[in-house]
Amino acid sequence: MLHSIFGFSLLSQLGIGFICVIGAIKAYLLWVKGVCTSRNKLTGKTVIITGANAGIGKETAIDLASRGARIIMACRDLKKAAAAKGQ
Repeated sequence: MLHSIFGFSLLSQLGIGFICVIGAIKAYLLWVKGVCTSRNKLTGKTVIITGANAGIGKETAIDLASRGARIIMACRDLKKAAAAKGQ
């Protein structure tokens, strides 16, 4: 049998330690990842966004448009751009 410390087996302690490390990594990534929290108004500003029909470009376009910016969508597929524009 594996040695036990504090009433938990070594395997349980390793599992708890692993979960703590994963939790710490997730907390760190949540802390440092690039999330824009700015609410500054962009009225009168014009922004050109490449790839604005999907992914990061789409989310950026939605955020900036909600703050009043004029968005120019630079996309390769006009059908996908038209669909994204409606959102």
